[in-house]
Amino acid sequence: MSIWPDPARPGVPLNPERDGWHWIATSPYCTCARWVVHNAGQWSMGALCFPAGVFASTGYLGPCPTPEELAAMLREEWARGMNDAARIAHSDAIRAAAAKLPEPPHAK
Repeated sequence: MSIWPDPARPGVPLNPERDGWHWIATSPYCTCARWVVHNAGQWSMGALCFPAGVFASTGYLGPCPTPEELAAMLREEWARGMNDAARIAHSDAIRAAAAKLPEPPHAK
């Protein structure tokens, strides 16, 4: 099954006007291939170049993040995890403090 961002242009990646690396599903594995804009767009794998249609029958998984994009994603995920940890620790502290309180008179 072939899934590409634009079904009318199988083999052409997301943002075809920009050079970049993309994940391609080649059964039974996945591979990274570089999209090169010059010459009307083609795929590059090492010293080999292929026309867009060579991957038309494969699946497109998406662009590979650049090192800067990956670092930003990791920073965001770390911050989200720290916020979650602080929220959990705060709610645990409130529960612990509430457990030490005497029962209200109407609860008996």
